[in-house]
Amino acid sequence: NDPLTPPEEDGQLTTEEIFAKLNNLKRCDVPTACEKLTAFIDVQGKCLYYVVCGWGADFTGYIVDYGVFPDQYKNYFSLRDVNRTLQRAFPGTGQEGAWRAGFETLTGMLLGREWKRDDGSILRISRCLIDANDGNAAQTVYDFCRQSTHAAIVMPSRGKGVTASSTPFSDYRRKPGDRVSEWNWRIPAAIGRNAIRFILFDTNYWKSFVRSRWRVAKGDAGCLSLFGKRSEAQRMFAEHTTSEYSVRTEGRG
Repeated sequence: NDPLTPPEEDGQLTTEEIFAKLNNLKRCDVPTACEKLTAFIDVQGKCLYYVVCGWGADFTGYIVDYGVFPDQYKNYFSLRDVNRTLQRAFPGTGQEGAWRAGFETLTGMLLGREWKRDDGSILRISRCLIDANDGNAAQTVYDFCRQSTHAAIVMPSRGKGVTASSTPFSDYRRKPGDRVSEWNWRIPAAIGRNAIRFILFDTNYWKSFVRSRWRVAKGDAGCLSLFGKRSEAQRMFAEHTTSEYSVRTEGRG
């Protein structure tokens, strides 16, 4: 009476699948169905990539904004082509100082603004995660999240790829103060005088989850769509999204 869930379709997500999910909305337009806004900031040495998503109660998602800071003023480029770097935007800073100034400016832009919904209601970003997996940037991320004026919203984020032979998140032994979710993420208790809580999540699970959302038909619950009308304007984002593919493996039986 508890049948196994059928295995998810494997294979590479294609740019054509992403282009098919353009919803013809303008950039930064928030649909009425959205109840929450979230943001994520990916940390690179030269720049910061970010994305803002709106979510309905059934996990129907809308990518309402994305970009790079500092702005490169072009739709398509690679990391090696980034000329307007953090160091150029904030002269006289080292790498850590440039990251810190970039975090402050970008979170001010994203978290300090009001996002207007189609029905006239105002939403604000309720959670912003910042990638803290890079050992070089991790301490800067932790210090910023602890000291930021948006400390109630920003949180360091660390992804962990759980393979077939690894211990799944569901088998994790909860410790006092831990916050554990059935959705393969947890927030360990802060330890130490200067410790700050961070979120740890299973990247393999969530990459598969997002891929499934892209493959849900428009109009169905759980569909993920992207603003815009022209596919060429979204090619860089589509190629980033489809740059990885899954391989089915087995471990421990």
